[in-house]
Amino acid sequence: MLTEYLRHYVSEDQTNWDEWIPHAVYVYNTTVHTATTFTLFELVYGFKSEVPLALREAPTVQYNYDDNVMELKGGCNRPTRLLGKSYYLARKRAKSTMIKILKRPMYK
Repeated sequence: MLTEYLRHYVSEDQTNWDEWIPHAVYVYNTTVHTATTFTLFELVYGFKSEVPLALREAPTVQYNYDDNVMELKGGCNRPTRLLGKSYYLARKRAKSTMIKILKRPMYK
């Protein structure tokens, strides 16, 4: 879960990921969870959190929507290629099996 938060703020060369861990942990701990309808912070401390002074500076986004779309498109192509090859091999096996079945005499 934290990696999903971090991926939007870490620079492309991934040299500043450690600077964003406190922000990511804070966001996770102060997000309302559907199962409990409370944040983890509220469950542990019994009251709502206020943003710590150290985290009040707005983060700059390093990873944008277009990057995400490109990553998703690239990830989708690989399984499609693998599936295409598997499908081709399965059809080839099925065809050879069908030919063997059809060559058998129907009646003895």
